[in-house]
Amino acid sequence: MLIELSQSAEKQLQSKKLVNSERIVLVYDSEGCGCAVSGVAALWIADGEIQGDEMVRAQSNTDTPIYYLSRHEVFFEEKLRIDYREDRRSFALTSDNQIYGMNVGLTDRRSAAPMPSGVRQ
Repeated sequence: MLIELSQSAEKQLQSKKLVNSERIVLVYDSEGCGCAVSGVAALWIADGEIQGDEMVRAQSNTDTPIYYLSRHEVFFEEKLRIDYREDRRSFALTSDNQIYGMNVGLTDRRSAAPMPSGVRQ
């Protein structure tokens, strides 16, 4: 899979200052969608491997490493583009043939990630 990042997307992802085994992962997130074929494209910040899933490093036009889950490859085309829209504060994921999402979120899924405000442990 080839994932091209725009300059704005690369800048936004680099601002997350990933360390050690932390990485950006493109996923087809079906959590809370009812079934495995109903989902949305999402970006996660993950530390290490995601349990039970093989992560594959995508080819990219930048040095920012982007991974995807091998079992989710079927949901995406071979060549994708990621852009960052400052006006929406979100990413856009597109290909030559379709728009996967214009409001693709970046979710911090690291085990030491801070809890969102208002959420108690």
